[in-house]
Amino acid sequence: YAQFTSIDMEEAVTLLEDGHYLTFEKPVYQLDADYDLELIYLYDKESDLAIPYYRFYNKEDANISESFRGCFVPAISKEYITNMPSQK
Repeated sequence: YAQFTSIDMEEAVTLLEDGHYLTFEKPVYQLDADYDLELIYLYDKESDLAIPYYRFYNKEDANISESFRGCFVPAISKEYITNMPSQK
């Protein structure tokens, strides 16, 4: 198992605001001012690891069963990331 240093929610918000996140939607998912946040794990086949992400999503999307809606910010320190996602 790999061990990573995690970041806190405050740092995740900063990364989100700076455009460092993944989204699986086109056009890019737009957050409202009133959003929710949860910690999830996405599986990476290449590394065979479950990688933690903070998922930011609009509160009105909370009841939508599609769990890939939203913006996903890596929940690990950037020194462990070789290609930080960017939407800018």
